[in-house]
Amino acid sequence: MTTAQQSPSSQTQPTIAPASLSGHVFHDRNADGVQETGENNFDDEITVQLLDGSGAPIAGQTQLTDDGFYQFTNLTGGQAYSVRVVAPAGLKFSPVGHDANPALDSIVSTAGVTAPVTVRTNADAGNQNAGLFAPPSLSGHIFHDFNADGVQQSGENNFDDEITVHLLDGNGNQIAGQTQMTDDGRYLFTNLTDGQAYEVRVIAPTGMRFSPVGTNSNPALDSIVNAAGVTNAVTVHNSVETRNQNAGLYAAGSLSGHVFLDQNADGIQTTGDGALSNITVQLLDSHGSAISGRTQITDGGFYKFTNLDPGSSYAVKVLAPSGNRFSPKGSSTNLSVDSVVDSTGQTTPVTIMVGTDTPNQNAGLYVPASLSGRVFSDTDGNGYQDTGDLNISGVSVELLGSLGQVITTTTTGSNGAFSFSNLT
Repeated sequence: MTTAQQSPSSQTQPTIAPASLSGHVFHDRNADGVQETGENNFDDEITVQLLDGSGAPIAGQTQLTDDGFYQFTNLTGGQAYSVRVVAPAGLKFSPVGHDANPALDSIVSTAGVTAPVTVRTNADAGNQNAGLFAPPSLSGHIFHDFNADGVQQSGENNFDDEITVHLLDGNGNQIAGQTQMTDDGRYLFTNLTDGQAYEVRVIAPTGMRFSPVGTNSNPALDSIVNAAGVTNAVTVHNSVETRNQNAGLYAAGSLSGHVFLDQNADGIQTTGDGALSNITVQLLDSHGSAISGRTQITDGGFYKFTNLDPGSSYAVKVLAPSGNRFSPKGSSTNLSVDSVVDSTGQTTPVTIMVGTDTPNQNAGLYVPASLSGRVFSDTDGNGYQDTGDLNISGVSVELLGSLGQVITTTTTGSNGAFSFSNLT
């Protein structure tokens, strides 16, 4: 071997640079597939998997993006590869972009997978990019509106109880499968369709009413639902959460009382004056007219009208059974034992307050007493009507009060009988 000759093992081998594949993942806020000004790369780490030409994941070839970028190196030249980007929860992949600059285009499918690309030795197959956007969403909260003014103020917290909220289309039709229960009073409908109009319907718990529409300068505090709990239709857009679809709820008022047997007809329920069941009670409006469908029958003497409008005035009318009369109004220092109805059984109108029961709309009833007798000729003066002691008709009989005053007068009938009825 000459000095000019070298063994194969001592010869310098040419360096073959492996192939690589790279791209970036960006916020595509308008979901057009093109990265435009203000649509930055993701700061969060996004998972990217390397796939072989048949679409199977390659073991050990998964990366997390760094400032939105990824690069798979040491690939085999002449082989086909693709990548699968894993979308974070709530995000969708953009459509394929068609910008003149491929560095700005998203090229993944709706599943986040690129088309296979054959890599070349000593070259990087770049621009394997993915755009991600948040589909439209719509949100709001449900709050206690204690003063029923439509504005959430200090102390008017969100509902702890779960409130049902339905998503409706722009025509007010409920969308199947789109119903939520609030969490700490809040709800959020996600994955909506860009450019579509939606409404929500809040279901009021029993005994609750929806507030009027609020007029605060801060829309986050306003209730915007109508009396049926439905918002106006709003058009939603990609990457935008349409907020403040809020509802205020307040408790309706109520009115209650009881009906009792007022044995001494003094208007005050005292010991022995028991409750009267099966007495009809009508709810009246502020003009004294009976409200259709609002009639109750006392149970254990009690009645209660619920779901009344705060700020409105109501009265009740108790219907006395035949032969009964209403007591005079009581004057006790304890309102719960007083009868407050007039001689027709009607109370004075009262204004209902938010979430408050107006009690003690009570009525006392009594059965009037009577006094009767007979006038006869006591021929033998023994104080007894014996055989032959005839009844005397046409005799004037006076009813006297406790002070001896004449209250009323009657005349005996043909059989000598007289009677004073409806006495207290």
